[in-house]
Amino acid sequence: MGQRATALEREIVSTREHMTRTIDLMERQFKRTVDWQTKVRANPLPYVLAALAAGFILAGGPRRTFATLAKLRPPKKTRLERLLENLPEGVADALLPPVKRLPDVAGLPAELQKRIREAEREHERQLRRDDEERLRRVARASSFERIALKLAETVGTAVAGILVKQLMERMEPKEDAGGERG
Repeated sequence: MGQRATALEREIVSTREHMTRTIDLMERQFKRTVDWQTKVRANPLPYVLAALAAGFILAGGPRRTFATLAKLRPPKKTRLERLLENLPEGVADALLPPVKRLPDVAGLPAELQKRIREAEREHERQLRRDDEERLRRVARASSFERIALKLAETVGTAVAGILVKQLMERMEPKEDAGGERG
């Protein structure tokens, strides 16, 4: 009976050691799976590209990029500019910003008077369109700012929650091998 007890004891010790090695192996694999820093170091390209894409979108994304490219192209002439090209230089200069009203166009030929009035009306329309566009840009910018602020609040709340959780885990008493808190 003594030999049988010794064999059982060896088997129990062997099983315990095997379980310990298996648990250690599983723990290392779990830590490797969850360890994002190691993953980033091992293969940084996808994470760098994702960060660049996020930065691109937060910085204005395709809309701002296309707007910048559009600014590089020579601007399309407005109807007012095309009309001013057909007027004599002195008259056209009087209509350019700052806009000056011509003192007397009565002595000019009827066709020229008509073109001058049309250019003045077009200039006023252009000024109204410019004002409306400026207001639209301000409205878009303020909505972007509101979205960015909400995003920053959300990220801040998430980071604060993670930090509080980590702090609580560190402050929590550890259990020793016997199951007692110490």
